[in-house]
Amino acid sequence: MAYLLGPASLGAACLAAALACGAGTASAASFNCNRATTVVERAVCSDPELSDADERLSALYQAGLDQTGNSPRLIEGQRTWMRNRDGCPNRSDGPDKLQACLMQAYAARQDALSMFGRFRKTQPY
Repeated sequence: MAYLLGPASLGAACLAAALACGAGTASAASFNCNRATTVVERAVCSDPELSDADERLSALYQAGLDQTGNSPRLIEGQRTWMRNRDGCPNRSDGPDKLQACLMQAYAARQDALSMFGRFRKTQPY
């Protein structure tokens, strides 16, 4: 079997293909970490636990939007939650307290969205 590319060229081609497909792009589910500008966004991008929480929350929120036909109440609730979450740096002194504040905010919102989804499934309106 003849190689069309030498080992070095093959490695470079694989790397280029991976980058073209999005591998190596840092992101959480709801935003691109390469464009993170706020303290909260950078914290989410740099902490695997926060990034996982962000991904789970994004999936719950999207499911809620799909289920409710983009409910204005759900959208406004998410905006309010984001403003509250974004206040964590003002309520925290140090990275450990920031992480704890953010994890608490994500957990509370995930619970709220889970309850919202269960309620919506059983209520006809």
